[in-house]
Amino acid sequence: MVSRVGRVREDGSLLATVDNDLTRSPWRRGDEIVLQRSHVLEASEPWDALTFSSLLAALGSASEAAMVWRDLRGLEAAKPRPRSWFVLP
Repeated sequence: MVSRVGRVREDGSLLATVDNDLTRSPWRRGDEIVLQRSHVLEASEPWDALTFSSLLAALGSASEAAMVWRDLRGLEAAKPRPRSWFVLP
């Protein structure tokens, strides 16, 4: 799942909007959801979208693309804040 963070709540959870079509989920594109940081696989800044999109196109799986991206970037993931993108397995 790819989602866009709207805001970080006081308790540290993330209020996000689902930003892609999901096949095995009760959520649909545009649904607002609350995420726990521990469930986030990868984060990016808005300008990183092209890099992730290229990996997604090459690998055909958002989870696989996120894992490759994480390996390429090492331990330097973007900090979760409004307008960040998150990929969840």
